[in-house]
Amino acid sequence: MHRLLIGSVIAILFGAQSGFAQTTAVPARTLQTAVLLSDPRGDSALIITVPPGVVIELVGGQSGEWYQARTIGPVARLGWIHRTMIELLPADAASALSAAVPPSPNAASPPLQGRGDIARPIEADFVPGRTELIVDGGMSGWNASDGTVEIFQLDSLVGFVVSPHFEVIGSMSVFKASDVDAFGSFGGGMLVNFRDAGPVVPFVGGVVGRGFGASALFGGLVNDPTFVNVSAGFRVLTRGGGGALIVRPFYERYFNSSDIVATSQVNRFGVSLGAAILF
Repeated sequence: MHRLLIGSVIAILFGAQSGFAQTTAVPARTLQTAVLLSDPRGDSALIITVPPGVVIELVGGQSGEWYQARTIGPVARLGWIHRTMIELLPADAASALSAAVPPSPNAASPPLQGRGDIARPIEADFVPGRTELIVDGGMSGWNASDGTVEIFQLDSLVGFVVSPHFEVIGSMSVFKASDVDAFGSFGGGMLVNFRDAGPVVPFVGGVVGRGFGASALFGGLVNDPTFVNVSAGFRVLTRGGGGALIVRPFYERYFNSSDIVATSQVNRFGVSLGAAILF
């Protein structure tokens, strides 16, 4: 008898919970191309890409700025979506949950895309609070008044994501020329990212810093210079996000002077190739 009573109570509780989950689903509409991810993190697996204007349901789960959501249709997909990708709809809109709202009467909504697509919005990768590590290198030219010297460089940048389109960065570079010991520079600045969706993320950036090792290299006759570096390039995100290949052309200008060379007349330029990791 007791077992029967306990079983009945459990059944009632589960039935009530199921009914509550159904009635508390909140309708929302995507503002732009959005993604459902397997976990509430920008680097988690892609479940489905949803075009702009599509009505979905928020089913109650929330983690920070991520909401658990499901698509509507014969085959519903459940995942996590970032809050900046959606707008909430009135509760009475639940009766009108349907397909995408086309931007014009003659334009049809694109179909939902599967795991193979990487039309991820920038908010899915560059979530505030994440860190980006960039390591790149290549040959650069060091141009002074008497000519240009080819130098191998290795650059590392650490970016702290403040917003989907803005990063605060710290940088360190190491240089090596023929018959000269390695020296380098360090500094800080910012990166501005440009992208709505897709695997290519263009950017521009700037760094202000100071060199190190040059003074010791030349017996104190050369001051460690201050510099300004500007760069612009693009990343190509890996499938599913979380990493990228990067192409970064740059120009660097030096301002200090010394007893043997006017470093205010020295500049560095080139193109770096490398990789980035978001974590």
